Amino acid sequence: MINPNPRSAFSTTLIATVVAGIVAMTTGTSVAQTIIDFESLLPSTNSFNDGDPMFNASANPLFTGTSAPSDPTDPGAGTVFTQSATVGNPGASVSLRNEFTQAPFFSFWSGFAVSNVVDPTTPGFVNQYAAFPGGGASASTGATVANETYAIAFTQSDVAAVDDANGVRRPLTAAVLNLEQDSSLVSIDVANTTFVERFTQAGLDGVDSSFNPAPSPVSDFDANQQFDAGDFFRLTITGYAGENATGSVTGAVELDLANFDDGFFLDQWQTLDLGGLSPSRSLAIATTSSQVSDFAFGSFSDVPAYVAIDNIVIAAVPEPSSFAMLLSLGGLAFVRRRRSTK
Repeated sequence: MINPNPRSAFSTTLIATVVAGIVAMTTGTSVAQTIIDFESLLPSTNSFNDGDPMFNASANPLFTGTSAPSDPTDPGAGTVFTQSATVGNPGASVSLRNEFTQAPFFSFWSGFAVSNVVDPTTPGFVNQYAAFPGGGASASTGATVANETYAIAFTQSDVAAVDDANGVRRPLTAAVLNLEQDSSLVSIDVANTTFVERFTQAGLDGVDSSFNPAPSPVSDFDANQQFDAGDFFRLTITGYAGENATGSVTGAVELDLANFDDGFFLDQWQTLDLGGLSPSRSLAIATTSSQVSDFAFGSFSDVPAYVAIDNIVIAAVPEPSSFAMLLSLGGLAFVRRRRSTK
């Protein structure tokens, strides 16, 4: 049967489209989700990139940014490279912030590195790039997949000098990632690193009492490092309305990666719900623990401040102009429908 009023049919279709778009925006329903993983970022297996300019240099470096003397008055203080690595596709991507300090006699990084290292046994910072499960997380099942690339967040270990109301020394430093635009967050996969596992489970930090490489794992055993009842290692992810962890806080989620009140240690990948942080423009990933050392120059968590992440699931929130356009189209649809009935 031929529609006697094609304008009315067009208007009805357009109205349905507009209403669906408005409902999606007002209810948080996503037409499509984007999974941001870290595959294809590294040229080989069992490798990593922590932003070191020596190994990051190529025609298309993973980390890019600017460099400046860490202390212009001290030629030996080295150079700080402030960088980021963008992962994803236009319209749905994240930028992993990284800072690498290169000096004549040492180097130091913080923020994010990417890795596909598989080593669930070696203790210490020489193995700081290994996720304990032995690979990345499958985007479909969450199961561990050897040689798949993931990201390592080194949050640094600075903590507050005084406990909060819950008796926790809150983290003062974090690894920060920026979202390309205000985004509706869905979830992220997280896991412990081998560095953390060896420290909390066996009291191993990879060095002996003389701070030399340990000839065997047993030689650097420290019963005070090994977790016991009451000890915990906690991850906190905080959302912010602005880039670089600025602006208002959109929400926060916490997860104990280890909690020895009940003997728990997270030994696999776990999907963490981020729905309560939406919409956000940046995320700050921080860690803290029950084991803290106080010095004259600050307080620091003893547990290595590392966590592995994979499969960030987001859905973009339409810009205000897009919302206005949909409303305009909606008005146009109603006008056209009214005219078609004359």
